[in-house]
Amino acid sequence: MSPNVRAASSSSTARQLLPGDAALALFPRAAAVIDKRFANGDICLAVFSKETLAGFLWLAFGAYEEDDVRCVYRLPDPQLAWDYDVHIEPAFRMGRSLARLWDFANVTLSSRGVGWSLSRISAFNPESLAAHARLGAQRMQSATFICIGSLQMALAASWRFPSISLENGAPPDLQVAAPRASGRQ
Repeated sequence: MSPNVRAASSSSTARQLLPGDAALALFPRAAAVIDKRFANGDICLAVFSKETLAGFLWLAFGAYEEDDVRCVYRLPDPQLAWDYDVHIEPAFRMGRSLARLWDFANVTLSSRGVGWSLSRISAFNPESLAAHARLGAQRMQSATFICIGSLQMALAASWRFPSISLENGAPPDLQVAAPRASGRQ
């Protein structure tokens, strides 16, 4: 079995998807969004139950260009990755698909020498915040984005001034680092 494919159970597998993979057509995402993610060097991992897509997640290394707002999260440490767009199909949300997907993600990250995976969680999603807290997630930074039409104002505690940009303007950068000496990885 290829190192990019892993048997998650007798009836499920997890694998890295490459550009052009037929499974990408099943994603509830626009093809242009998927193409841009691959062009940025991001990788996609997916879990299948038998031959049915159960879920997927994306990993970025070095930098992550946000899909929802204009911001680039910079990951200067090679031990960091950015996980995003974690999706489990509704029919598989009560099963083990998410755990199997993260098991494969952890193997993939470890094989690259990555010890930390970071992500953005909306303050308006209490269920996700609670789930991440149960998993031991640590809050690292916060940023607020206010969008009115093509105008965006972004505020972050690490910035001296707010960032104001228009749709075609350069997005603000937010440097992120691994937690210090927490004893957890």
